[in-house]
Amino acid sequence: MESMTGYGMGKGESPNYKVEVFLRSLNSKGLEVSLRLPNFLSTLEPRVRELLRENFKRGSIFLSVKVDFKNPLSLLDLKKLREAISSFKELLKELNLSLSEDKIFEETFRFFNLSQVEPDQELISCLETALKEGIRDLKRSRLKEGENLLRDLEMRLKRIEGLLGELDRKKEKIYEAVKEKVLELARELSLHEENPLILNEITFLLKKMDVGEEITRLRSHLLKARELLKGEEVGRKLEFLAQEMHREVNTLSVKLPQVWDLALEIKGEVEKIKQQSANLV
Repeated sequence: MESMTGYGMGKGESPNYKVEVFLRSLNSKGLEVSLRLPNFLSTLEPRVRELLRENFKRGSIFLSVKVDFKNPLSLLDLKKLREAISSFKELLKELNLSLSEDKIFEETFRFFNLSQVEPDQELISCLETALKEGIRDLKRSRLKEGENLLRDLEMRLKRIEGLLGELDRKKEKIYEAVKEKVLELARELSLHEENPLILNEITFLLKKMDVGEEITRLRSHLLKARELLKGEEVGRKLEFLAQEMHREVNTLSVKLPQVWDLALEIKGEVEKIKQQSANLV
């Protein structure tokens, strides 16, 4: 089972480059990809998106890339850099400001446009290495979070099962109490217990309060949920199943308000299951 939330990181290094990728994934109805790449890597954006779509089916994925140039001067147009330094000096002179030569170079170099750098095969390979490692790391993170969600969901299903058992036992006592109340009224009216009017009234009330079908369907939903948890890509299916469970509990609480407290507890667990399923692939 895989969650849609997680983090990943990958690195790629070569003689001229060091590339780091950072990935973050959140829940989403489908697959959404947001990229933050340096300008000089913009031509590789389609390939990056393709790799992410090949590996993930759902989730809102944010990816950022950091590139360090080990030999930056070899990648720059030194003529343009000299012109930029000269222009910076002229600007400082006009503004009547002074900086050391080292500081002038540092500041000019920092703002110098690296977008003119065209990604060569070495940089592309370095990026792909970092990206693939980051994807593997994000997958591990999402699977680990999925395991945590699985344990939580199994606990909630077990809790609902226990509450249904308690509710089942309680409803029988409620039915007996209702039956006894009708019979007591019959005795006060000097009517025999086998009187058709009395029997019809008992039958009518018990039928109106009968929640056996709702309990049966809820237990069936629990079995289905456990089957789903053994598979993959269960998020949408489990979310729909939680909606069905919520509907059954609502019906049950209307038909038998005496068990409202237990129904409320079941609703709370079902709502948690629905919330957790929204984080699953």
